[in-house]
Amino acid sequence: MATCTSSSNIAVIFDCTCCDGTKKTHVLANEIAGVAGGNDDGVTCYNVDNKYYTATIHLHCEHIPPEGAEAILLIINIGQENSFDEAKKKWSQLQTSSSAEILILVSYGELSTGIEPSEHPVYQAAQVWCVEQGFELVWWQQGAQGSSQQGSLLDEQTGVDRIKEALQAHTWSNMTMKNSQETSHNSRKDKKSEDPKSREIINDMLGEPPRDDEDKFGELFDKFMSMKETAKSLPHEQRKEFAEKVVMQFWQAIGGDEDEVRSSDSD
Repeated sequence: MATCTSSSNIAVIFDCTCCDGTKKTHVLANEIAGVAGGNDDGVTCYNVDNKYYTATIHLHCEHIPPEGAEAILLIINIGQENSFDEAKKKWSQLQTSSSAEILILVSYGELSTGIEPSEHPVYQAAQVWCVEQGFELVWWQQGAQGSSQQGSLLDEQTGVDRIKEALQAHTWSNMTMKNSQETSHNSRKDKKSEDPKSREIINDMLGEPPRDDEDKFGELFDKFMSMKETAKSLPHEQRKEFAEKVVMQFWQAIGGDEDEVRSSDSD
């Protein structure tokens, strides 16, 4: 396979499992990129071509310094006693030198019949740690692209599809916007002009208002990091609008009345 190397648009994948027969970094990178096999240099190209931009994301499989990486993925096996501990140790080594904005803890493992990942004690501990450290926790079924939880907030994706969604929501340092066909080399700065695609991004991200049930607050909380990443890619005025809509959905999720917020704004 052709060499895929670059000093930009870097995502690093670390395997924190203990010798279960295959290199999970390569397996995950190949599933994200939709390719079979891997590169000898440990880098797989994930070519993104969506309605907003094009970019080549370089998925590095461990053993490189994380400086300059814009995304870090840690893989754990919840069935291995020390795997989660290894992930925590790895992050403690990385976080002082890393400025990555996308942080994902990718978990997998065999579960007893009828047991959901959220019922496993290691997964539950990982959820708490992810909130504390600013990671997103994603359950990975190897070989499955994931699914969409229809009817849930934002039609939430799972598995590899969710990882792709998170990567695509990021504003990469070297990407070509389709509305201008100009490469953005410093796209983390606020854009002074409004992007006509921004309103589409807001609508796609927020989707329908939450239903009146107690699960909605949890869904919103789980999606907060990806909402934050989306907000960073918007011009200033759209970012304000997006933030207002997010606040409104949180308010409604805890039983608040939309009219109360609007009347408060008018005072």
